Amino acid sequence: MTRLDRYQPLDIGEVTVHAERFNPTAFVATALVKQAFRAAGLHCALAGAPCIVVLAGVRESESAIFEDAVEDVLRENKPERNCVRVEDRTGTRADRTPDMTTLVRYLHASHHVCFLYDLVEAIPSHVAELADAVAMLPSPDEALMRAVALQMPGAGNASASDIEAIYSVPWPLLTLLLEGGRSFRSAVALAHRIKAANEAEKIAKQEKISVRKEVRVLGVPPGPMLDDLHGLGEASEWGKALAVDLADYAAGRIGWADVDRGALLSGAPGTGKTTFALALARTCGVPVFIHSLAQWQAAGYLNKLLAQMRGAFAEASKSAPSILFVDELDSFGDRANVSDHNAAYCREVINGFLECLDGAEARTGVVVVGATNYPDLIDPAIRRAGRLDRHLHIPLPNEEAREGILRHHLRGELGNCGLCDVSKFTDGMTGADLEQLVRNARRTARTSRRVMRNEDLLGSLPPPLRMSDQLFRRICVHEAGHVIVGIALAAESGSVPTRSSVAREVRGAASNRTEFSQMEGFDRTRSSYLALVTTMLAGMAAEEVILGSCGDTCGGAPESDLSQAVGLVAKLELALGLGGALLTIAAPSPEVIAKRLEFDPVARAKVESVLQDELARARAIVLERRAEVEAVAACLTETGMWAIADRELK
Repeated sequence: MTRLDRYQPLDIGEVTVHAERFNPTAFVATALVKQAFRAAGLHCALAGAPCIVVLAGVRESESAIFEDAVEDVLRENKPERNCVRVEDRTGTRADRTPDMTTLVRYLHASHHVCFLYDLVEAIPSHVAELADAVAMLPSPDEALMRAVALQMPGAGNASASDIEAIYSVPWPLLTLLLEGGRSFRSAVALAHRIKAANEAEKIAKQEKISVRKEVRVLGVPPGPMLDDLHGLGEASEWGKALAVDLADYAAGRIGWADVDRGALLSGAPGTGKTTFALALARTCGVPVFIHSLAQWQAAGYLNKLLAQMRGAFAEASKSAPSILFVDELDSFGDRANVSDHNAAYCREVINGFLECLDGAEARTGVVVVGATNYPDLIDPAIRRAGRLDRHLHIPLPNEEAREGILRHHLRGELGNCGLCDVSKFTDGMTGADLEQLVRNARRTARTSRRVMRNEDLLGSLPPPLRMSDQLFRRICVHEAGHVIVGIALAAESGSVPTRSSVAREVRGAASNRTEFSQMEGFDRTRSSYLALVTTMLAGMAAEEVILGSCGDTCGGAPESDLSQAVGLVAKLELALGLGGALLTIAAPSPEVIAKRLEFDPVARAKVESVLQDELARARAIVLERRAEVEAVAACLTETGMWAIADRELK
């Protein structure tokens, strides 16, 4: 099934176009890769000669950065699209290293092949023997960090101590220092504060002072801080840096202009957006005020809604510094995509919100965090610089994060008992799902009048299903259809397939999926929405074309491909004003759409006609690119995974 709302946009050739600007993280990563290759004697590879290389010392959390860096380095003298293949084998992916037959196939298909590992001990012997060299990733040195720092405005007269301060910051955080219009002086000051905070934390640990001591903040219930939570990704790092800034602002060391005043938080339902807001408030030591448009709308007419909205900002301002959390931000809509009959109302609401965001007095000391499951539906003006300009995405937790989330909810139960058997079977679960899993296991133990065991967690998982060869083949073909049709329509849909994964033994449908990256700021038209629908139906089309018929996994569940496609087409025809009729439903819920389709045969016929047309279009693309679909299906069958780097984009 498709996951069209999960990942940050990627920079992929002609599909995505971004303005050129200095990226400190990419700059450092590229420089480190070149240093590693030169130290390993791989000068010929840097000059464009064919090679197979192993790069060790890559942290799993930074593997995506180095995938891009290696590809950029090896493409410098060999720009053809299919010339570089980078395989991420950090962390648990080391267990999925391909055999010799597959490696030879890689060498035939690509000019350069590079494997990324975190530990030298994790490199399989056959890979080490085959490689031209095993390169070790170095740490950034002072000269490199000076080169990065000098890219900043006002850095021309940087002193050695200033460079040392920048150098002390973990380099993946450099983007935080350099983006958002922060001056060099401000960046140096933040670097000093981060260094001081790290030293204070070390002293606290040495003196056995618990840094996890419960923090009580007015208006915030007791609970975890950001350091206690797992799987929040970049949102956690941003939140901890914000805590340093707010402390300095409260102490008068910096002005409000030096503080990030807003952020957009996105992620699938259950990934912990509200939990993040509460943990952020505890970590920052400031109150948090949680609101939503639905809450403001409950007050009645438009004038009362706007009064409630302004009152929320005023309340947060009285307690400044504080955090104002606005949930379900997509409810505001986008002024460019609303139907005519409620356009004036929508404009008034969004303009009122923008007025609150821009108000100098009301915003001083107030950090506004908006949350949404659908960042692409947010009005661009809300995300403009100076408003909610920083986009923080909370992904589905990886295996390491899932284990951390489980341990957090276990609250010390099961002690040091290994949770690998549990966490590896929870792929696709959100933090909320994992919390429910622990609750169920605790109930099982309580019912049996005994302490909890690891078996209780395993027993709370869905029963395992071992797929037959025929079913597993169908699943691989299905996901391959999403991948190839998604690539074919990426420029039209604004959505690019990034990763596909399958498993023969599954505990729930989420184990088999294809994930997509949405292009920010994409121009959404009827044709772009229809291209998304075609991509959603591509799995069904691939099954029909290659296997002769489709299976029962295409529909049924609310999150299935067919259900998603029906919902999107119904929204297109009935709500967005892009179906030929101007009479539309404002911000309809899935329930409202389902009822309309149930009782309106004309609407039902419209939706059915569009679905049939887009399924036929998907079949045609699969027929045209059948060999590519078969190749991706073979890759999934062999390795269980496909990623964007595994093929050239045509």
